[in-house]
Amino acid sequence: MSSNYDGYVYAIAVLLPISASMLVFQTNPYNALVMRGILGAVSALVYTVLGAADVALTEALVGAFLATMLYAVAVRSSLVLRLGVVESIAIAHDLAEELDKLNLPFKQLDQPLDQPLNQPLNKQIDEQDEELGQPEQHNAPISISDFEKLIDVLKNTFSKQYMRVELVPYENEAELEQALIDKIVHATLHNSEYKEGAGFQFYQIKIRLLRLYEIMQADPVLANVQLVYTKY
Repeated sequence: MSSNYDGYVYAIAVLLPISASMLVFQTNPYNALVMRGILGAVSALVYTVLGAADVALTEALVGAFLATMLYAVAVRSSLVLRLGVVESIAIAHDLAEELDKLNLPFKQLDQPLDQPLNQPLNKQIDEQDEELGQPEQHNAPISISDFEKLIDVLKNTFSKQYMRVELVPYENEAELEQALIDKIVHATLHNSEYKEGAGFQFYQIKIRLLRLYEIMQADPVLANVQLVYTKY
């Protein structure tokens, strides 16, 4: 009877280093969270069969539950790219996404059909620059469709690293640049040169973190985006 009991103890104890090894070699942070919970549960089970019920209860509450929940919150809040953009473009992008969910075409209010889609947006940006006494910051019309494509590319690029992209709107280019200097955002998106023959918009992304710069630079899909690494 004792030998059978010892066999169960050894079998359960073997699960401890196995689950710990699987946790260490996980590359997906969300899978690592699951393995952390399993490791805590196995540890609690080992303490139980060894007769340490109080330690097992503590491990089950802290190691398997509380620690896993705290790690989940930390992973969710840290694996994010905060991308600063001009407020008017961000609002139009959000509106386009909401209308797309409803299968409705994106159309700005009070805009004739023969006008470019982005004309009111650029007019609003010009008015903001004039009020602040700043020169015009953009070189060409900002296309919402090109902007959406770029955001989709960024989301796909960083999803491979288990990260998400969060747009942070600012009223003008000056506030956008200051947010990057103050380290409020990780990167900023600026309108760059427009190529008539190419048929699409070129953008400039300023990044203050080297690792994020390397991730974007390694993606061939972002070849048409001017990436600038700034040491703020």
